[in-house]
Amino acid sequence: MQRLLGEVLGALLLAVVGVAAVLFVWSGGLAGSRPPPLVWEAQQIQVLLGRGLVSGEQLQIYPDASGRTLITLPAEPFSAEEYPYLLVERTGEEGAPLSSFVWLQADGSRDSLDIGWAGQSVAMLAPSAQEGWQGEIRQLGIITVGHANRFSLLRVTALPRSPATMWRGILQEWRVWEPFTGHTIHFRYGGPEINLELRPSVLIGVTTLLALALFALRRWLGRRPPPWQAAALIFLAGWMVLDLRWEGDLWRQHAVTRATYSGADWEARQRAAPDGDLFAAVETIKKLMPQSPQRLFVIVTDYKGRGEFYRLRTLYHLLPHRVYAEEPVLPDPSALRVGDYVLRLWEPTSVLASNGMLRWRQWQVPATRIYAEENFILYRIDAPPSVAGSVATPTNP
Repeated sequence: MQRLLGEVLGALLLAVVGVAAVLFVWSGGLAGSRPPPLVWEAQQIQVLLGRGLVSGEQLQIYPDASGRTLITLPAEPFSAEEYPYLLVERTGEEGAPLSSFVWLQADGSRDSLDIGWAGQSVAMLAPSAQEGWQGEIRQLGIITVGHANRFSLLRVTALPRSPATMWRGILQEWRVWEPFTGHTIHFRYGGPEINLELRPSVLIGVTTLLALALFALRRWLGRRPPPWQAAALIFLAGWMVLDLRWEGDLWRQHAVTRATYSGADWEARQRAAPDGDLFAAVETIKKLMPQSPQRLFVIVTDYKGRGEFYRLRTLYHLLPHRVYAEEPVLPDPSALRVGDYVLRLWEPTSVLASNGMLRWRQWQVPATRIYAEENFILYRIDAPPSVAGSVATPTNP
């Protein structure tokens, strides 16, 4: 048994060393000179939308009245291939804003990458994983939305590819907290919070498979059949590492959930939920509609990859109304009636609104706007639909 355990540990150790060696070469460990990091200190960062105030080594940023900011990083053009990583550092005194990193290429095209804040004060990104990070980068910036309070930036750094940078990114991603989604450790979606090229979960999976292959090879060379218990131990080792990460997320989620919902009444809990903005808008909308169940069509765009989540939550919040939200577009005209309601979330391009008309595909229908908020607009259909371009009478622009 001890000999078997020794062989298992040896296979795991060799697999770890092998993967580390491959990553060392892949990250440029054998390359010669590297370009120096590009650093933007607080004094160099410019605030174009909102207001910025330099205080010591910090840039205190105050969003405008709508909770938005636009920050630019003046720089000479540089090669995207030479700087695959970005590091954004801020103080942890205030809540982390919902942010996106944006850049302008030499050909005038633009691209962006959502910033995920690991812990409270730092975000490491790999824009090289984006198709738009290539060629010559002319301008960099940061956009924040929906953040009413001030926040502070320390510096932004563009980092060249190196083994130290790569491992720093992997460790940073490992510490990123992903809120509980109801899935198991097999599903760690990442999304806006995780921006790196190499996921620790992928590395652990590759290391586990390599360890299994090395163990089987050793037993085959020794003409001894590999026992299934050894394979189970190797698989269990990789599983437990992933499980520890998941358990750590759950402990942090428990603290956040308790602080958010403990002692709050039903309405306060709904407003504090991830779809609290949707709940608040729907509560106002329901007061503007008759109390008896109405026919209502919901048009939801895939907002930040969460269109399905908001579609299902809209169906729930709008009960007892009869809601149709199966497609991101209105159905055929035969399904619409005068007096039906249409709710548009996040300005979907599949249904356009202008001059008192809702337009989709080749159809148009006169509609009155009865509620409008930044992301939620409610209309009432006033006349039967018609083919776009035909005579129709709009009632409200």
